[in-house]
This record gives sequence, C-alpha cells and structure tokens, in this order.
Amino acid sequence: MSRGPGHVQRTIAAAYDAEPNRRFTTRQLAALAYPGVEIGKPQTDAVLRAIPSISPALTFCRVGAKGRFGWHHVWGRA
Repeated sequence: MSRGPGHVQRTIAAAYDAEPNRRFTTRQLAALAYPGVEIGKPQTDAVLRAIPSISPALTFCRVGAKGRFGWHHVWGRA
C-alpha cells in the first residue's frame, strides 16, 4: 500500500506547478528538495528516481551548456 508521494516527489511537483515553463537541471531540483545539504550523487539519484513516478510528461533533455542535462516540462503534469 502506498503512503503517497514522498518529500522529493512533492518538492519537484511543487517546483513545476510554480514554474511550468522553466527547465530545471537535476542538481537544481535536488537543491530544492534538499535545502542546506551539499548536493552529491545520492541526492541527484533520488531526484532521478522520483521524476518518472511524478508524471510521464517530464522529459529528460539537454538544457543549457554543452554536457549539462536537465528535466523539462513537455505538455503539463498529468
């Protein structure tokens, strides 16, 4: 039985609800989910695991400079 969305999922969903046209990098989403924590691989991995369960409308793509990747909103959170 699921207990509902976790802290990371709720934080990511709130970020996209607040700014639906913004493109976030994985590290930016991790910084929102873990304020005051040095962002490393465990935090970014948690974000990468949480994103597919939030919405199929989130797509991984190149954002910003060469070699930097992030998630962006395709057509709206389902």
